[in-house]
Amino acid sequence: MGNFYKWIFLAALSAITILGCTGSGNSEDDTSSDTGTGDVSDTGTGDVSDTETEDDSDTGTEDVSDTGTEADSDTESETDSDTSVLDCAGTLGGTATLDNCDVCDTDASNDCVQDCAGTWGGTATLDNCDVCDTDASNDCVQDCAGTWGGTATVDNCDVCDSDASNDCVQDCAGTWGGTAVVDNCDVCDSDPSNDCVQDCAG
Repeated sequence: MGNFYKWIFLAALSAITILGCTGSGNSEDDTSSDTGTGDVSDTGTGDVSDTETEDDSDTGTEDVSDTGTEADSDTESETDSDTSVLDCAGTLGGTATLDNCDVCDTDASNDCVQDCAGTWGGTATLDNCDVCDTDASNDCVQDCAGTWGGTATVDNCDVCDSDASNDCVQDCAGTWGGTAVVDNCDVCDSDPSNDCVQDCAG
């Protein structure tokens, strides 16, 4: 009878041991599935796709297009425009230009200008009376009073005005502005005291 109970105890112990081994196997499977598959998908696949894809798109594509294409195209365009264009003198990349009188040179200080009539390179000038033409012979002058284009004149008695009615005249002796007069005896002088008079016979 004692052996019977001993056998039952050993059988129960064996069953417990077998169940314990089965549970331990399941926990290893669970751990493997969590750490193996789960961790790989999170750290392996997820991290690689995030870092590699984003970094490549940001640094590879964008940086090349910004620094390579734009900088090269700008530099090449500026270089070509500077060296491949002929100036008016036929020099590649030269700085000579045509002024408004069709003179081609690099000296801006001698570029022709408009005259008073609006003609580029013209010779018309304004005189002191604001008359614009190319005839210097008709330029206005100052009169005796200092007025440009004025009409005041100096008469023979050195009087300057614009009133011709008061200009001095010659007297009988030929003196401009003189006072000599001819008396009735045809004597010309400026002494009225010696003027001849009529006698009693008239």
